[in-house]
Amino acid sequence: MVLAMQYFRTSEKSGGFDKHFVAVLQEKAEIVRVTLAMSPYSPPKDGIKDRALGLIAEAIVPPYGIEKIYCDNNRIPVISSLKIRDQQRSAVSTNWMLPYNYTWPPDKVFVSTPTANYTLRDYRQFYRDINFEDGWLMRQDTEPLVYQMTPPGVRVHCLYGTGVETPDSFHYESFPDKEPKILYSDGDGTVNLQSALQCQKWVDMQKQEVVIFELSGNEHIQMLSNDTTISYVKKLLFDL
Repeated sequence: MVLAMQYFRTSEKSGGFDKHFVAVLQEKAEIVRVTLAMSPYSPPKDGIKDRALGLIAEAIVPPYGIEKIYCDNNRIPVISSLKIRDQQRSAVSTNWMLPYNYTWPPDKVFVSTPTANYTLRDYRQFYRDINFEDGWLMRQDTEPLVYQMTPPGVRVHCLYGTGVETPDSFHYESFPDKEPKILYSDGDGTVNLQSALQCQKWVDMQKQEVVIFELSGNEHIQMLSNDTTISYVKKLLFDL
């Protein structure tokens, strides 16, 4: 889940900003950050942006895309993971969400088979081995947009769930057309803790405030209806 808020104050008479536009979105904080930064409606970078934009985020590029590319049925038991795999792979955002160098070490093995291990350095070979080379082209198109993990330059609130088993890596005895054994780590069931905590890097990289807020025991989707989450967002909105 990602919650993002963008505020615009506009006034034809004063040329300033006096109205608010708030967008609340789910998932893909880095995608939201890039979208806000590239938006033609973003306030000018003259100091006004500091108080005109805000970001609430709860997902910074987990290995979520890996699960979608291999086989994932969105936890719907009547849908075959292998049958829905082509649809999952075709989404550009799925390839965008594969792990990045700023979150995971280059020797971290995300997929293992009896004959190969795949890390951050093996994406091109990985796409070849799963017979989906279009995925490599998608990755090349989108990777430069987020590769540097550039801070957004606005106040940031990172809300993240913990205490839920979250897919961390995958082991295949028969690759790639059988279900893998999933190895887990801490997180919210979708976003790994290691990914969610990437917001912390922005603390010393920008002058604007970066707030880190843990939601213990919160699952990725259930967080949307969690009283603590809702109260947190309402307080921010009402304090504008």
